[in-house]
Amino acid sequence: MPDKQNETLSSKLTNGWAYEDLESQLDPTTVMLLFLSRYGHMPELYSELGQLIFLKLIKVFGGMRLVIPTQDELSKVIKEVHIYTKVKETPLLERKEIRAELAEKHDVHPGQIHTIFARIEAEIKVMSRDGQTIAELRREEDQTEAEESAALLARLYEETADDNRKQ
Repeated sequence: MPDKQNETLSSKLTNGWAYEDLESQLDPTTVMLLFLSRYGHMPELYSELGQLIFLKLIKVFGGMRLVIPTQDELSKVIKEVHIYTKVKETPLLERKEIRAELAEKHDVHPGQIHTIFARIEAEIKVMSRDGQTIAELRREEDQTEAEESAALLARLYEETADDNRKQ
């Protein structure tokens, strides 16, 4: 039989533990976890985060799909942000030297330093006020135009109706 103290709630269920073994853990939060376990690793999150933080997580992100990057992906992003910030804060005349230093430090070709910097710079330019992307701003503009068009049509309809009543 598996080690009872080191198992998560979902593994206890799948390893055939008896109800009596789980009975002491069946508080309302645990019942919710049993229900949510079909959505992934909710019982494991509860075990790792604790009840208070887990419930805050559910409250804030409930209904959303969370994608957590791998450690390799996070490491790559951290490296690229480091490269971008170092190059950005370096005066233009000294950038060739800093690129060589960064290439050596991160074990990449110096040309990749420029590519990484240029890509992140382009991504930042796509971002606009308050962190909105250009696409989000265009959606807002489209909605505003639609509202203005609807108001214009309503005014034209009223004017036409007024003209018809006068005749």
